[in-house]
Amino acid sequence: MKMDWSSRRWKWVAVCAVLMAHTIAAFVEDGLLINGDFETPPAGGFSGFGVADGPTAIPSWKLNGTVELVSSGEKQGGMILIVPEGEHALRLGNDAEISQELKLEKGSIYSITFSAARTCGQLESLNVSVPPASQTIDLQTVYSVQGWDTYSWAVEVEEDNVRVAFRNPGMEDDPTCGPIIDDIAIKKLFVPEKVKDNAVLNGDFEEGPWMFRNASLGVLLPTNLDEETSSLPGWIVESNRAVRYVDSNHFTVPEGKRAIELLSGKEGIISQMVETKTNKPYRLSFSLGHAGDKCKQPLAVMAFAGDQAENIHYTPNSNATFQTADVNFTAKADRTRIAFYSIYYNTRSDDLTSLCGPVVDDVRVAVSVSSRIKVGGIVMMLALAVAFFGMFHVYVALHYESLSDDEADIRENETDTATGPPTTGSVKPEKEGKGIKRKWSKAWDTFNHIKGTPEEGDTTKCKKCSYTIAYNSSFGTGNMLKHQKICVSSTDIRQMIISKSQGAMIVHHRAFDPKVFRDMITDAVEFDALDNEVNSTAEKSELDRYLEEKRLTRIIDIDVLDYWSTNQARFPNLALMARDVLTIPISTVASESTFSIGGKVWDQYRSCLAHNIVESLICTRDWKFNKEVYHNYTLEELTQDITRLDIISDDDPVV
Repeated sequence: MKMDWSSRRWKWVAVCAVLMAHTIAAFVEDGLLINGDFETPPAGGFSGFGVADGPTAIPSWKLNGTVELVSSGEKQGGMILIVPEGEHALRLGNDAEISQELKLEKGSIYSITFSAARTCGQLESLNVSVPPASQTIDLQTVYSVQGWDTYSWAVEVEEDNVRVAFRNPGMEDDPTCGPIIDDIAIKKLFVPEKVKDNAVLNGDFEEGPWMFRNASLGVLLPTNLDEETSSLPGWIVESNRAVRYVDSNHFTVPEGKRAIELLSGKEGIISQMVETKTNKPYRLSFSLGHAGDKCKQPLAVMAFAGDQAENIHYTPNSNATFQTADVNFTAKADRTRIAFYSIYYNTRSDDLTSLCGPVVDDVRVAVSVSSRIKVGGIVMMLALAVAFFGMFHVYVALHYESLSDDEADIRENETDTATGPPTTGSVKPEKEGKGIKRKWSKAWDTFNHIKGTPEEGDTTKCKKCSYTIAYNSSFGTGNMLKHQKICVSSTDIRQMIISKSQGAMIVHHRAFDPKVFRDMITDAVEFDALDNEVNSTAEKSELDRYLEEKRLTRIIDIDVLDYWSTNQARFPNLALMARDVLTIPISTVASESTFSIGGKVWDQYRSCLAHNIVESLICTRDWKFNKEVYHNYTLEELTQDITRLDIISDDDPVV
C-alpha cells in the first residue's frame, strides 16, 4: 500500500512537471509569429491560390473578408504588387481582417512589428489591435522608394490569452484594393534601469522593437502619446509623422547598436519627461550625427530642455560621424520635458524623395556643476586658500564691540605687563596675588622676554605670530595664555572669519572649525543661486527685446524670410513662429488646383508611377493646355502690327 501511494505521487509530480513545461513553452518567444512571413504553403499549395476561400485557408491565421495571397512580381493590370520580404504576403480587401491567438504574459508590454505596402488606394491604412487596445496606422510612401516600410506598435496585455488582429478599415471602390502585410513579429519589452547620474530612461535607445536582420529600412515608430506603452520605452512620439528606429547593421549609429533618426522636420518629435528637482541647474547632453543613408546636408536638430530651446547643427568631420552637444537649463518643476526634432525636411540624395534626417543617441540629463563656480566658487577657493595658508594674521577694525570677551581682554590689556621668564632650575613661587603669577607658566613656551629701553620698557613677543604684549602687567601671564588660544600657528590649519560691527569690517583668525566652514560654503552657494534667480527674473523676454528693436525703414526692399533666417540666433522662438506663419499662402487656389490635377494623373490605377513620370505628365499637360493672354487690341492696332512684320523668304537662313 505504501509503495502504491509513492508510485501515484510520483506520477502526479511527473504530470504536473509536463503541464508546467507545456505552459512555459506555450508563451510566445521574441521574433516572427507562427507563419508570420506567410511562407508556409496552404493546403492546396501556392500555385493559383488567389483569394482565400475560407477562414482557415492560411495556416495559423484566421481570416475574415477578402484576403488574397499575393506573390512577389505578381501583376494586377499594369501594376506590380510589392511583397516586402520573401516570396509571399497577404493583401487585405475592404474591411478584411487576419488574426492569430497568442499566449502572452499578463501585465507585460509587447511591441508588434510588421511590414506593409500600399497598392491602388490613395489613403490606405492598417488597424492593429490586441483587444481592447488598438491603433490605426497610415501607410505613407514618403519614407522610402521601396514601396513598403516596417512599422511598430506597443500594447500592454491584460490577459494571458490574447488575439492579435490586423484589419483594413478602408472602403475602396475596387474591393481587391487594400494594403499588403508581411513579416509580423513580436517582442516583449523591458523598461531599462536608470543609469547613475542620468535622469533619462533608455537614453541610449538600446531597448526597442523587434528588428529584422535583413531589413535595411529601419522601423518606423508612429504617433504614440502614452509613455507607459511605447515601442521605445521611456519615450513618446508627439507628432503626426513617424521617427525611424535604426540599427548599426544598416546605419551609422553614434553609440551602441541602436539610435533614432528624426524625419519630417518638426512633424517628427520624440520627447520624455525626466525627474528633476525644482530650481536646480541641469545639463542635457546628447550625440548628434548622420545615419550614413545619403541624407542631404544640412542636418540640424532643435533640442528642448524645460524652458530652454537650442538650435544645434551637425558639422561633418572626416574623423568622426557624430558630435556631442549640450543644453543647460534650470528645472522649474519635479518633472521636466526634453524633446528633439529635425529643423529641416531632409531627403536622400540618391532618390530625392525619401525622408531622412539627423541621428540622435546617448541622451543624458545630469546635475550641472558649472553654475556653482561663480560667487560660491570664488568664496570656496578663497576659504580653502586661507585654510591652508592661514598664517597671515590681519586685523582691520574701527569698532570691535562684537569681539569675544577673550579678545576684548587682550585688546584692553595690550599695555599690561607680565612677570619675567622662568629661570633655570627650581624656582619657588612668589606670593600669590594680583599681578603676581607663577614664573614657570606654560605661557613662556610660546613667548620671549624682549629687553627694551627705559623709556619704552620690556615686552613679550609671541614666537609664532610675533604678537607683542607689554612686560609689566598686573595680570601676570594671563594675557599671554589667552593669546595662545587664538594664535595663528604656522603648523595649524586656520580659517579667516569676516564679521561686521557697526559698519566696520573685522577680519581675524580662528582655529579651523568644520561646521563653520561648511556653513560658510552653504551660504555662498545659496547666495549664488539667489543671485541667478534674481538675474533670470530681471532678464527681458525674447518678445520684449524684439519689440524694443528699432523699426526698419519701409522704403527699403526687405526680404522677410532672409531677415528671420539671419536673426534666428537672437530670436529663436519668434523665428520658428515666423516660419510657420509666413509659409501660409495668401490663396489656396493654386495649391488646390495642383493637387486636383495631380490626383487625376496619379489615380488608383496608376499609383505606382515614379515621381519623375508624374512630374513630366503634369508639366506636359500644363504646357499643352496653357491659355495665352489676349489683349483688347483694336483692328487698326492689329493691322499696323501685321504690316510691320518681316516676311521671311525661302533664301533667308532659319535661326
